Amino acid sequence: MEKRSEISIILPLYNPHPGWKENLQLALVRMEALFQGISYQLVIVNDGSTSGLDVPYLEALASANSNLRYLSYPKNKGKGGAVRFGLQSVQSDYYIYSDFDFPFGYQVVRSAFDLLRDEGVGLVIAKRDAHYYRILPFVRKLLSRSLQIMNYFLTGFKVVDTQAGLKGLNEEAKAIFLTTKTTSFIFEVEFIRKAIKKGISYKYLDVRPKEGIQLTNFGFATIKKELKSLLKILSR
Repeated sequence: MEKRSEISIILPLYNPHPGWKENLQLALVRMEALFQGISYQLVIVNDGSTSGLDVPYLEALASANSNLRYLSYPKNKGKGGAVRFGLQSVQSDYYIYSDFDFPFGYQVVRSAFDLLRDEGVGLVIAKRDAHYYRILPFVRKLLSRSLQIMNYFLTGFKVVDTQAGLKGLNEEAKAIFLTTKTTSFIFEVEFIRKAIKKGISYKYLDVRPKEGIQLTNFGFATIKKELKSLLKILSR
């Protein structure tokens, strides 16, 4: 087990697109500036990638940078599984997980940390603005809006937007996350549902997609898988 840090930032990674190395180098620079004087680590979780990933490069980079940790396993688990693996592999005071490309920029990571540490909330939930839905591909927009409706009417959530992809957790929220079972895209529905039932305090963090970001669509097979996962969550 690595030494304890004040904040661990979990970044799932699966079959990355070209340019991921440059994005990672930029992230390292920006995190260094944002977390000066704070013990932090970026934790990359290779979610069983089969293409696009330069493993020797990542291993060498992690060896040379004390603020970077690289984890991997051979078989794809899905984003929920990758986040869970990352959380159970590190010890920190606070945790944040985000998509690898930081779709909402870098400052929101520091803002989430400040809410956890300075305001004492157990869970920080990113909340996407209207602009995000304007640029979202049709199928993903349909799935996201459908989930929001189901969150409200079927689960009684006060939290409607569960799928923004960036969350901040304290130790208590982490312990709850580690009891979840969902590995697919909607793993956050199960997690937030459990956290609210346990009385975890939470705050929203308004986020906006950074300029030029490209959002991919979902295929029918993915949608079918997510609907099955949602039914399992609701039946528990």
